[in-house]
Amino acid sequence: MDDLIVFLRARLDEDEQVAREASRRKHDGWTPSGEHWQWVEPDQDQVLTLDPVAEECLNDYGRADLRSVEEYPVGSGLGDLPHFVVRSEEVRTLDAMHIARWDPARVLTEVEAKRKLIELHEDVRGDEDQIDGEWGNGRWSWDDPSRTSVKMLKALAQPYAGHPDYREEWRPAE
Repeated sequence: MDDLIVFLRARLDEDEQVAREASRRKHDGWTPSGEHWQWVEPDQDQVLTLDPVAEECLNDYGRADLRSVEEYPVGSGLGDLPHFVVRSEEVRTLDAMHIARWDPARVLTEVEAKRKLIELHEDVRGDEDQIDGEWGNGRWSWDDPSRTSVKMLKALAQPYAGHPDYREEWRPAE
């Protein structure tokens, strides 16, 4: 399972890097916890209320801007402004909701949670064969695919099944 842990950590590092870079404003650094994104009417700076039944997420002029909730100082004396992520001429509401839901802050939180799950696997693995405070006879293998923590690692790897380094042996049993 060590190869699976190495694989997972590499994918999580990649996810973290992309989320941090998506939070970067041109020449500035990034927001440590990642940016939160929202759709805004570009001319009125009003947050759009997204209706999943609506076909498109557009104002009367056919545009919507994806911006950060966080604001940053700008050197032009305009005060603090959000990070302007993208301007859209047409975007379906459900697509817009999905994009905003998976903003960099959410991805970074997910990465941290998944790293903690990997650490839990390693903590359990380090407990050897102690059950209810008693030491067992060594009959368990911590890499046994039937163990819950191994099943958890395989489940964590599922989103990366399309990666060239993914191994079929990591696919969870049906």
